Amino acid sequence: MPLLHNIPWGKEIPTLRMSKMQGERNREKNMNNNAVDFLRKKGYPYKIKGNDGYIAYLVGIEPLADHDYAGIYRYPGGECVHFLEEIRECKTYEIIEQ
Repeated sequence: MPLLHNIPWGKEIPTLRMSKMQGERNREKNMNNNAVDFLRKKGYPYKIKGNDGYIAYLVGIEPLADHDYAGIYRYPGGECVHFLEEIRECKTYEIIEQ
């Protein structure tokens, strides 16, 4: 049996194959990373303290009507949508990391 780079012909190597589910997860992760980068460039903080003092991280974007959007923040108990104006103007939110 001929060898190419010490790999027998006709044999599948599971570590080199990516399942459809893994591909979808990677695509979703890249989309979320792009959304987070976009929001951070627009001024959204990466890490905030809000909702009774819990710390939240920016994880995604929530598209709204009329080409508007808001940031999705992940708290220990789940996700919450916040507008930039809400974070900046409300005294109950503290920006930890821009």
